Amino acid sequence: MLSPQQIARFEAILTPEERDKVARFKLQKAQQQGLIVRAALRLALSQHRSIKPQDWRFEYGEKGKPRLCAQQRVASGLEFNISHSGDWLVIAVCHCEQQELQLGVDIERERAHTNFQSIMKHYFTQCEIKDVMALEDESRRKRFFDLWALKESYIKARGLGLALSLQSFQFNFHRMQKVSAEVEKHASLALIDDVLIYENIMIETAIDSGQKQNYQALPCWQVLLGRLNSNYRFAVCTDKPAEEVHLMLGVLDL
Repeated sequence: MLSPQQIARFEAILTPEERDKVARFKLQKAQQQGLIVRAALRLALSQHRSIKPQDWRFEYGEKGKPRLCAQQRVASGLEFNISHSGDWLVIAVCHCEQQELQLGVDIERERAHTNFQSIMKHYFTQCEIKDVMALEDESRRKRFFDLWALKESYIKARGLGLALSLQSFQFNFHRMQKVSAEVEKHASLALIDDVLIYENIMIETAIDSGQKQNYQALPCWQVLLGRLNSNYRFAVCTDKPAEEVHLMLGVLDL
């Protein structure tokens, strides 16, 4: 649990509207997680620019995607995205340098009782289903949730919400390989050091080729897939080079 001093410190850098949202959570744990998530984002952004955490201001796209207000986005050259699930938090920050940037992250928890084969028929492409079913039994469920995290991160990057069909794009794992990505540390979180991260996963989008639906690669997009532990994984999609994405991963240690 957070100490009274930590609570006071985090509350001090939030806006009154953010504090009101946190206070509306019924459970104390949810309140403290909401407080940490909002404060951690502000502190993470201030690691990249000399702006005080309490001075960051945010706005939301048509589908609810958060971003810096237009003035700060231009002045700082930063873009971010954030995701949390259970006790896990991931924040991705990119330097966009006056360019339009698309960035999305997602965390997914593997669920033992999810009927993933039924879900795949409605939301995955035929190639994705074929790749999943080609794996050994114990690996199929893991790959399903890998794909779900990847699809959610791409949707978040595009900022289109459910207007973007999950079958209008697919992921190709044939060139996937492990990498050692730099993970930033932050004193306000119980951070993790050992994270399996994979790159060279291709995003392919549907093209109109008559009666048969074909897919072609998006060469400018970069994808990272990370394994936090046996149950949780995260994905990052961006149209920026992967080496320019700064990740902060941590446990919301309550």
